[in-house]
Amino acid sequence: MITSVDILKDWRRTAGSDVIRFAYPKIGTFYEEGFIRRHSGAADYAGWHGLHIAAETDAALLHMAVSVSFADQEDLSCAIVLPVTNGKADTVLPFSEFPLMQVNENQWQYVTGIAIHADEKMHLTALDAWRGQNGVFVHLPIRGLSGNVNKKCSYHGSVQNDRKEPITVSLRQAFEGWESMIAQIVWQEDLCDPILLKPGEKADFAVCVPVHDGMVPGGHEITRLQCAIRGGNWTEKREIRLYTMRCLPHPYIYHDQAGWEAVREKIQQYPKYQPVFQQYLATAEAWQVLPPRADLPYCYETQQETNVMSAAYAYALTGRREYAEKAAQFLKYFAEAYPKRLRGCSQSYVQEGHFFQHLAIPYDIIHDAGVLSEHEHEQIRHAFRQYMEQLDMHIRSGHISNWLVSEILGAVYCALALQDGALVHRFVFGNGGMIEQFRHGLFNDGWWHECSVGYNTWVSSQMMHLAHALLPFGIDLTHTAFPVPYNKEVSASL
Repeated sequence: MITSVDILKDWRRTAGSDVIRFAYPKIGTFYEEGFIRRHSGAADYAGWHGLHIAAETDAALLHMAVSVSFADQEDLSCAIVLPVTNGKADTVLPFSEFPLMQVNENQWQYVTGIAIHADEKMHLTALDAWRGQNGVFVHLPIRGLSGNVNKKCSYHGSVQNDRKEPITVSLRQAFEGWESMIAQIVWQEDLCDPILLKPGEKADFAVCVPVHDGMVPGGHEITRLQCAIRGGNWTEKREIRLYTMRCLPHPYIYHDQAGWEAVREKIQQYPKYQPVFQQYLATAEAWQVLPPRADLPYCYETQQETNVMSAAYAYALTGRREYAEKAAQFLKYFAEAYPKRLRGCSQSYVQEGHFFQHLAIPYDIIHDAGVLSEHEHEQIRHAFRQYMEQLDMHIRSGHISNWLVSEILGAVYCALALQDGALVHRFVFGNGGMIEQFRHGLFNDGWWHECSVGYNTWVSSQMMHLAHALLPFGIDLTHTAFPVPYNKEVSASL
């Protein structure tokens, strides 16, 4: 993983009379990678911290204007004033200081140029893009796990020093006062905390959090890690949150075992449900599970979701293993193909959202049927995490729409199926998540802003499914009130 870029060295530089300009090394165009829009002539700095700038000058203060150019947006500029000590100025300019709406983080995916103008004469000695805050990148890719009683959930991370000075790093658990879990933190090679990192060095660590019988299944506790980073004359502290859950037995997204039993009883008791039930069985029986075609850019035709859902329903309502095996085979084929194509269905992103909903629900239903090996479970989990990783940045735009509601609910279901509490909270309560869609997309009469009967009932159904799915995890949105926004636009705007 790239965590630092030396722009002075790696980018094309053109020096004018009063502006120093840097251009991305390649000239390129937009292209599609699955549903992801990328640019071959731009740097992807979304999620990065900012720029490290250093210069030499005879002035007492250095007045700078830093501009960033993008492939498809207007330039952003930020004016800064740097103190000078012994002829040197050194600073970090976070991308968050540029005049851009905080919700619109995904604009930083397409950086094509950087320009610096100084009022005073100066010699630029460093210009770096840093992924980590102040040049120290703390990476913990998975922050939500679940485990059974008396088992430990193990989180694995690393710290990378991209500064030109050594640092010490200390990692410990911070306590609010009511925690029931005590984490064990271990550095690589049993290094003693705090550790020393020289310039360019990286150290791995593991955090083990034990699950105990005082927790209810589906309940989670947040473990707060405090990372203290010290340089020669500075100190910085960061907090990392881990969401550790006691395993909740599958299934639970649509129904638990008792819920499915209640559905079976209703089918037997009320003849009007028989036609639909028999249609599910007929669809599942007739379904031939085939691998994805090699000549297509996507994995499956969108309509295949009807087949996999029918097979999952048939298994849930009859307990017959052959239906679970069909759903499992489809998920295995999908998990093998998706990482190479990054496009699950044959239609648009909105359909991709409910396609992933209809992957996560069958996976939840057949999870404990004994039809998937641990390796196959891991492949499916990996495909779900890839979808969530893409969507995490895609929705950081400030846009509100029914398409996004569908796409995000697919990610929520994937996170629930994996019992990753961190990602559940990200896609429900985070930037661009379901609560932002709900708060900003509804008018005060309860009508969805896109003003059609179809969109209104569709979004309403998605929100009800969301609220229902979160209940087993102790989150009750049905009886929660949210602040009303007072701006006059639906999507974010300045």
